[in-house]
This record gives sequence, structure tokens and C-alpha cells, in this order.
Amino acid sequence: MDATGLADVSAVFINLIPVVVGALLATLGGLVGAYTTHYLNVQNTKQQKKADKLELLAEAAFATVDWCSDYLKATLKGISSDTYDHLPPSPVKKAECLVELYFPDIKLDFSQFNAAATDLSHSIASLYVYRIENNGACPDTYMEDDYGPKLRELKNQLESFINKLSLVSQKI
Repeated sequence: MDATGLADVSAVFINLIPVVVGALLATLGGLVGAYTTHYLNVQNTKQQKKADKLELLAEAAFATVDWCSDYLKATLKGISSDTYDHLPPSPVKKAECLVELYFPDIKLDFSQFNAAATDLSHSIASLYVYRIENNGACPDTYMEDDYGPKLRELKNQLESFINKLSLVSQKI
């Protein structure tokens, strides 16, 4: 091969360098872009799922207060088993499950809310037993001394818990 042939071959390679570099950059950009898009989609999906679970947790907390109120009303209404047939199970277990699975960092806040709900429901169960033992009679001071303050405490704990959930939602 003579010198002019080598010069022609090297000129062709020199002219191909920008094409090869451009192709490599395009391929690399495509790979990085695809990975970045996938990563951002996964993160967005995780955030949306956590936000949905947070909403379910708030709904379960409000439903727990409503359930306790309905339980108290049913107990005050009467002691027949028909009264309790329409009363669903307490939603506090659903809330507890959501806290355990998705929000372990607010377990302490939930435990305070749960303790207030449990305290009230145990008092209502005691009222139910009292009414059975006393032929349906209610104690004279049932609302002022026991259930009223416990229901207020539960509502206060709900408010505190919802405030904590609001802070958690800002971090999502």
C-alpha cells in the first residue's frame, strides 16, 4: 500500500469518528433516558400508593370514631341482639394494619388514638353488661361521668392523629 492509499484510509476513518461518537452518545442517551423514565415512574407509583394508603388510614380513623358513637347509641337504645346485628366490626383493626404495613413511623401516634378507642369501647361493653344485669336499666350518671369524657378524648386523639397524618402527607 502506498502513502496516498494510507492517507485516503486515514481520511475516511477521521471522517467516521464524529459519526461513531454521535452514534455512541445517542445510544447512551437512549439508555439513560429510558432508565431515568422508568425510575421516575416507579417512584411516582410508590408515592401514589402511599398517598392512597394514607387516605384509607384517615378514613379508617374517622370510621372508628363513628363506630364507637354508633356502638354507644346501640347500647343506650336497648340490649336486644337485633340492635347489634347491623353494627359492623370496628374499623380500628384496618387502621392498625395500615399503620403496621405502610406507616410504622407513626405507630406511637396511632397507639394513643387506638388506646382511646379501646378504652371507650370497653366502657361501652361494660354498660352493655350492666344493662343486661339490671334488666335494661342505665346507670344514672353514664354520660357525664364516663362516656362523655371518653368520647371527647377519642375525638381529641383523632384530631391529633389526623394532624400527624397531615404532616406525613406533606413528606410523600
